[in-house]
Amino acid sequence: MENETEKFWKYLLNKKNRYLEKKEIKTIYIEFLKLWKQKKDSFEKVFDNLRKNKLLFLIDKKWSILGEEASQIIRKNKSMRNHIFFQNLFNYFKQENIVAYFGLSSAGYFEGDFWQTPHTFYLINNKYNLKKKIGNQTIIFIKFPEGTFIENAILKKDLIDSYPFSNSEKTLLDKIYYNEYLKGKINLLVPDNLNFENINLYLGFYKKYPFVKAKLICLLDEDQLKQIR
Repeated sequence: MENETEKFWKYLLNKKNRYLEKKEIKTIYIEFLKLWKQKKDSFEKVFDNLRKNKLLFLIDKKWSILGEEASQIIRKNKSMRNHIFFQNLFNYFKQENIVAYFGLSSAGYFEGDFWQTPHTFYLINNKYNLKKKIGNQTIIFIKFPEGTFIENAILKKDLIDSYPFSNSEKTLLDKIYYNEYLKGKINLLVPDNLNFENINLYLGFYKKYPFVKAKLICLLDEDQLKQIR
């Protein structure tokens, strides 16, 4: 069975699409059986074996077919499973033209405001409203309006952990929008190093949501208010 699993996995890797539903994987498995002239259908056992370190469930009923390197990483260090999950999730988003970035209280972690990995990640995106558990971490997908996405306000930490996250100014405005329009409960602390050129620029993307600017004005001190247009 293990030998069959390895052979089928390599057969899957030769397919162009690395993001498949289980039923699509089953169809490919039937092709695989015909190719090897095997009659016994052991798909469920093979699929369970693949789930150990060669498949990851993403979203939209899609499973990611992991390559050799990712599979080896998970096999040697199971704590890296979440890291591999996020890598594949963002690759899938790129393929499907889905915009997403780490925001709200998660953005501070990637910007280095605190070192301890959060138990909950907030993923701002333009498609999903859902909650997903990955190991001991929770991912909350929050759908924001298309008009509030600002490409220049999204940063990436480095080439290794190149996860997108919002900068300080975008994070603050997103937190206000989340609280005022989505009935969220996020602490609204104003960073000392805000770039008010960015704030004034980004506020233009929230014109349809006047409570964002109104709440921001309530949060600022007298000197900061002078910098708001």
